[in-house]
Amino acid sequence: MSALLTLLAAPLLATLLAVLIAVLLATLATLLFALATALILIARLPALPTTLITLLPPLLAALLRLLLLALS
Repeated sequence: MSALLTLLAAPLLATLLAVLIAVLLATLATLLFALATALILIARLPALPTTLITLLPPLLAALLRLLLLALS
């Protein structure tokens, strides 16, 4: 009975692991795309307003935390 359960559980666990890895990679790609888009938009501004300059470090820190959370 236990051998049968092992045979049935192995493909299920492998599938769940593959789905988890795919979701994490998709999340990472989305976060990197959002960061790249934000940096491109910021670089195209003629001059950064002071409010944006003061908001930029916390925004980048939050994006970095999300990235690290997605990787962990």
